[in-house]
Amino acid sequence: MADMLYDEIRPSSRHFTEVYEDAFALWSRLHRWAVEHPTLPPAYLSPLTLCRQYPYFPPNLEMNRYIPTEEGSLPRLYVTGDSKWGPGSCNVENGFAPFQQTVKILVAIHKPIPLTIADPTGEDVGQNPWFVVSNSNYVPILALAWAYILSARWTELFPDHFSLRYTDSQAKHGGDGDDGDDGSEHAPNKHATYFNPGDVAPQEARWWAAVLAPGRGWQAATSDGQHMSRWSVSLENHRFIMETANIHHRLPIDSPAASFETALLYLDRFCQRHNVIDQSFAALAAVLVLPYCNLHPGFRFHLPCPKQIAADELDRSSFNTPARRPQIFNGCQHLDWIHNDHHLDRLITMSCRAPSVGAMLLSAFFEPGVWCEVVAPWLQGTLAAFDVASQSGPQAIARMIMEREPSVAFLWVGVTILGLHETLLKEVEQGYLHIDLESAIWSGTTQSFLQLPLHDPHVEEDCMGQSFECQLLFLSQSGLHARLIPSQWTPADVTPLKDLSPEIRAHADCPHHRLEMLGFTWDCTGGVAEFQSFDYQMDIGPRFSIPIPRNNRSDINYNYSRLNEENDEPSARATGLIGLWLRAYGWLPHEDRVFLHPWFVTILPDDRVVLPEGSQDTTYVNEGLLTPKGDDDDED
Repeated sequence: MADMLYDEIRPSSRHFTEVYEDAFALWSRLHRWAVEHPTLPPAYLSPLTLCRQYPYFPPNLEMNRYIPTEEGSLPRLYVTGDSKWGPGSCNVENGFAPFQQTVKILVAIHKPIPLTIADPTGEDVGQNPWFVVSNSNYVPILALAWAYILSARWTELFPDHFSLRYTDSQAKHGGDGDDGDDGSEHAPNKHATYFNPGDVAPQEARWWAAVLAPGRGWQAATSDGQHMSRWSVSLENHRFIMETANIHHRLPIDSPAASFETALLYLDRFCQRHNVIDQSFAALAAVLVLPYCNLHPGFRFHLPCPKQIAADELDRSSFNTPARRPQIFNGCQHLDWIHNDHHLDRLITMSCRAPSVGAMLLSAFFEPGVWCEVVAPWLQGTLAAFDVASQSGPQAIARMIMEREPSVAFLWVGVTILGLHETLLKEVEQGYLHIDLESAIWSGTTQSFLQLPLHDPHVEEDCMGQSFECQLLFLSQSGLHARLIPSQWTPADVTPLKDLSPEIRAHADCPHHRLEMLGFTWDCTGGVAEFQSFDYQMDIGPRFSIPIPRNNRSDINYNYSRLNEENDEPSARATGLIGLWLRAYGWLPHEDRVFLHPWFVTILPDDRVVLPEGSQDTTYVNEGLLTPKGDDDDED
């Protein structure tokens, strides 16, 4: 260990470089795999693979209003519930008790999400081997349809608060006269797409006219319009001109809005006709990610330019490709999956919890075997590999991450369509990956060392690893340790048994402790609590995390452009946050070597309190330093 450390905490130059190379080698192998396997495994394009354990909104949820303190801010609407947790098996009488964590979920926004469609000369996501009909791209059209469908279902889930209607805005009809500007500020002449939904009834044509309207063609909102669905969109720079064989005029404005079920049938009919069910699922993935994108004020919401093929020009032989179609769709083309086990409702809940979507997406970059002291070189090597991979295009980048964490591959399809990958990689560069324990369990991702099982033995040479100590303290839910640890990276230090609190020392011989989710309880009207059980335990660890032996890397051409030992801020932050959480009540004198290290000086309080040797003082000393678990109602 001595040759791995520069001082009491910092890694040596040699160790820093080795960790950098480990990360680069891992992601370089994934890059090679992505280039050699550009098509997607069938499961990656199926919504059935995503979040099957997520809870779903029950009827009669209690709607809460929160008024921010900022002047002029509008009230926010949210629902609440409690996740139930247990400590696993325990050998100690009167050991750790089950506990709960409150979850708040924003269910509405105040402004629609502005969507633009890329210039026709830009890159076309449909021109890749991800889809059965690879020379078409209906994704932007289908994404606009899914935004309506999710919003329609949302109004049905909260019927006492929200309703759905068409607005005055419609996609222009080819029979309306000239094909110039229709007067809408959202629909300049520059870009227009002719769209033929097929031989449809007027009600179905009216739905497409609303879905493809400039600006907002429909509204799912409260009666005053201040609170709208989280997938409310406004088409800003593109115009769709509808062409239908049997309808040649603008449709009535006062038509009733299509219901959730009806809109699903309209969409399914179109997808069946054009053999684009896989593109429809990709569009759904993009729409599910929209609320998370909306957390980034500077992000520009671009959809790729549509590329359509006439139905009579389709190669019908591709409709039932035995090698792909049955595996991709698995009955989904019949819409069975929508209601089967509330699966679409689960995805709606997941999408509403926008910050947790980010935590799921970024989980691919967390490696449980990386100590907090070497986070900086690990992320530097990771990003250097992505610098190289960027030359292969966004689809290759997405494939790398999908192989690393297949549990959220479906969402990464949506990320790629929206062009969000660069924004996410910038977050990785900052060194702090979001943590959301609920979404980690529900999605089967690993976001923190807290999720790992406590391996036996916990104690060696009369010392306990601080990763185990942190896990046990969190399971105890005692005082400040009831808060989520604000960094997910694993601490490497140890604590002598004699310095552990009696409560933690009593569990030193418990071999099977682990953080387990027991279920989720929703807060419904009238004080009623509705419990939804959880019957699946995740298989811990990213799928592609096997270390690559250093003597088996002859094919790796290292890129050291990002290697920078002086830029160790991510390591300092991870180490400092864990240290301050662990020693929230002060540290022991022999730990001065750690807590008086330069990494800690800038984040320590002025009133540093040191516990006397062997003391179990319970005075709060670092309370203001710990970052509490963020509530979802702070996201907008």
